[in-house]
Amino acid sequence: MLTYELKYLDGTRADYLYFIEGDRTRCGLVSLSRETGEPRVVAQAQGDRFNRYAFHLITRLQEFCEDGSFKESGIVAWL
Repeated sequence: MLTYELKYLDGTRADYLYFIEGDRTRCGLVSLSRETGEPRVVAQAQGDRFNRYAFHLITRLQEFCEDGSFKESGIVAWL
């Protein structure tokens, strides 16, 4: 599980902070190009081995990009 918060949004880019297991001391940053849909892990959160958490957030951000609606914050959970 991770929580996320919108940090920056304009016509070309969306940047989100993500927190592993909701722990605000373990923060990472993911950016998504709104023009191409290309994601980028800008800063890996401490403990995010192999970018597992970042990739779950990237999947959600790509859905936002397709819908054209970027949420301020939320939770991503998986089994």
